[in-house]
Amino acid sequence: MKNAVQKILIVDDDIDLCFLLNHFLSRKGFLITERYTGASAMKFLETEDTDLVICDLKLDDTDGITLLNSIKALHQQLPVIIITGFTDAATNESALRQGAFKYISKPLLPEDILIIIEQALAEKARLEPLLKENKKTKPGTDQPYFNTKALRYIINQVNLVSPSAYNVIIYGEKGTGKKTIAYEIHNRSKRAAMPFLPVDSVSLFENFEKNIELVNGGTLFINKIEKLSQENQTTLLGIIKDKKIKNKKGIKDIDIRVLCATSNSLWDEVSGAGFKEALYQCLNGFNITVPPLRERREDILSFATHFLRISNARLNKNLKGFSPEVEFFFLNYAWYNNLSELKSMIDVASLLTTNGIIDLNTLPLNTYTNLLPPAVTKEISVTPEQTTVSFSAALNNGF
Repeated sequence: MKNAVQKILIVDDDIDLCFLLNHFLSRKGFLITERYTGASAMKFLETEDTDLVICDLKLDDTDGITLLNSIKALHQQLPVIIITGFTDAATNESALRQGAFKYISKPLLPEDILIIIEQALAEKARLEPLLKENKKTKPGTDQPYFNTKALRYIINQVNLVSPSAYNVIIYGEKGTGKKTIAYEIHNRSKRAAMPFLPVDSVSLFENFEKNIELVNGGTLFINKIEKLSQENQTTLLGIIKDKKIKNKKGIKDIDIRVLCATSNSLWDEVSGAGFKEALYQCLNGFNITVPPLRERREDILSFATHFLRISNARLNKNLKGFSPEVEFFFLNYAWYNNLSELKSMIDVASLLTTNGIIDLNTLPLNTYTNLLPPAVTKEISVTPEQTTVSFSAALNNGF
């Protein structure tokens, strides 16, 4: 089957240049559309498809960076090449940071721009199956929104930092939902259609070059950032600052946003000479602290109901809720592994419950009684006959 003709939109108020590019690229088999203002280009893109945009930095009604942002807001995955008659390193860096595939200076050499176009289209083709898979497995799509003070504060911070290019450190205990928050930052950013790659500090460097190239243009989330070795810290710092990676084919431009998570004070790691200050400063464009579940008890029953709804769907059940004793336990337990522990407990209790309401008999309370606060222990009597479910594996399904 013959491949479909690839379409290119050229946006430039220089009609002669448009004509020359159109003539050259049409002869190479591309279908060319010309627009001479930013407004007419956006009107075109609202109703028509294209595979790539070439736009001038200076237009009569706008500038290329503003147009780039408008294009990315409408079609995040669409590659954009910025052309200019001026050489400005700061503008070049700004364009690449905001999602341009390439920033090239005039005079344009036809064969050179053809190579760049082919590179951009090849990168788009490479990412398309990844983006489709990414949409199938988004890690935060089943997360709830609760109108509580703690959740409102976190969501406000996410909304504040998401549109920016800042790297972010997310602080919080195990199981508090740091990966979910990282994904929400990605999902609300200009990189939303690009890859989101969650890794821990060890697996990142097991195949570092492949991981970095895989997430190029998107967001890299590194859990347990404090565990990076000094050597790997240096490598990561170089990638972030230089925006380049060396592979077998030479040096490749890299544009990634880094979000990272830790349960430690990263500044304490710097002070203790375990973490490089330069990398800390590079990552600490913004930080978010997620309180443990025991410090936001108003969220517990809302999350419990949400997790029960998920378990019902997975198990094809219709459990109605929790007994008053279970709610009392939920509200008073310390939740040492936070949301992941709550979710794991509800998953197993949902499996064991047959009477429509989760009660104490289906909770693994014999595992937890020795950890309960005295007020709860007085109210709950756990007998050896009650189920003994091990959560050691389940607790690792992680938030």
